Amino acid sequence: MGIRVFLGVCAIAGVALTVQPAAAATATFDFNAIADGASFYSTAAPDTARTGFEGNWNRPDGIDASVGAVVGDGQGIVDRATGITVYARGTNSMGAVADAFFDSKNAGLGVCSSASCKTGVRGAFTGDDNLNRDEEALVFTFNKAVRLQGLTIRDANHLLPTGDFLIGGEIFTVTEGVVSSALLARIAPSNTFALKYVTDGPELYVGDFTVAAVPLPAAALLLGTALAGLGMAGRRRRAAA
Repeated sequence: MGIRVFLGVCAIAGVALTVQPAAAATATFDFNAIADGASFYSTAAPDTARTGFEGNWNRPDGIDASVGAVVGDGQGIVDRATGITVYARGTNSMGAVADAFFDSKNAGLGVCSSASCKTGVRGAFTGDDNLNRDEEALVFTFNKAVRLQGLTIRDANHLLPTGDFLIGGEIFTVTEGVVSSALLARIAPSNTFALKYVTDGPELYVGDFTVAAVPLPAAALLLGTALAGLGMAGRRRRAAA
């Protein structure tokens, strides 16, 4: 009995080694579209579509909640097809107020570090709502490890720029706003990424990005199942003895 079980496990393991890793599920987060009124889902209400507009990600407007944050304090945006959730925050190393900020009219997600845009009110004057200071950064956090597969950025004039910017601790050159897949492939999978303004680079908004969940290799999954079966068989033999 023990030999038959062992041979069965070996057969399953052999099959597992020939199986390709499961295809990675991809999710695109279009901040440009959300800022201009597209629908999205948040962690606060994953089954209810919300309407996006210009405003802060994590700082609700205490005066009129109906025109408060696009997402809400501490909430994430959910891609329901894949289950991938993204959270964003703005940082400012100089200690200034900072938040991730959705700017409308074909822009995307930037950082607000001034009192003129921190309330997130619809139509507010937003003179400082993109990445335009050396000390500013956008930090994205995901609910699982992902690999960046696509990234589009826009400049202060909401156009597709050419220049240098920093992501994943490395400076890249982009042409007409699009980061090549070859450059993105150099960034290791992670559950957090930071995008930062670089001196002499373009002032930035993140228009959109596409991420792929890092899949569990099918071989490892099947082998684990086989080993679990071997353990169960051993327990049955001991119980029957």
